[in-house]
Amino acid sequence: MTGCELNNNLVSQLNTYFDYLHDVKKSSSNTLQAYQRDLQKFVDYLNDIEIDDFADVNPEIIANFKQH
Repeated sequence: MTGCELNNNLVSQLNTYFDYLHDVKKSSSNTLQAYQRDLQKFVDYLNDIEIDDFADVNPEIIANFKQH
């Protein structure tokens, strides 16, 4: 897989989550924008370490991201 394919898979998963936040949770546009901004940084990090599915994220990956 290329970096773009990795990112596209993660972005697809995020879009599902953002649809849920918007449609079900009725989150404000400011909340959605803040989540998008923060999660894009995380997706970029996951792409760098070649993680292509949020199911593969574990506490160690999150801890390393926080130190990144």
